[in-house]
Amino acid sequence: MLSPHDITSLSSQLLAASAIHFEYLLLLTALLTALIGGVIVWLETYEFPRQRRFKEVWLHQHSQELYSEKVLMGLLEKLGRDSSCCSHCGHDEMQLWDIRDKFLVVRCTRCKINRTMCMFSEPIIDEIRESTSALCRLLETTNKKRDEMLGQYLLGRLHFNYFKKRHKDPLISAVTFRTLSPA
Repeated sequence: MLSPHDITSLSSQLLAASAIHFEYLLLLTALLTALIGGVIVWLETYEFPRQRRFKEVWLHQHSQELYSEKVLMGLLEKLGRDSSCCSHCGHDEMQLWDIRDKFLVVRCTRCKINRTMCMFSEPIIDEIRESTSALCRLLETTNKKRDEMLGQYLLGRLHFNYFKKRHKDPLISAVTFRTLSPA
């Protein structure tokens, strides 16, 4: 059986041990706070300005590609007005899937059925094909830089829908458009 003196001794040892653990916890918290503060200062001082400058230079150098994206979206809007919705499920949202010399393959975003359009039946396809080389460069840059300031800016500004694109899908499938005509 423990004597009152032993109980007092044990309780004082426990208090001393808990005080030591509390001091270590405070020290660890202070070090972690300093580390996080240092990372924030580094980001604000060096990384964000570097990314901001890179974004501004890149946008200036690639202004023609950004303009061609607007042209392409206008062409796709026109194609959507002249095209019917999916013949399988009736959905009206399509994504670009493949572009060849004389053909354009679009895919329904709901049922994933492909539809091939020929340049002879849709003369606008040739214009779309011509404007996709700049689009592919934009898609590649957006994909590579999506975690940086430039990629976030492009994701917000351009009409790419990366949420409809699966990992193994072609990059061009991030471009979607709506059809207006019934099937």
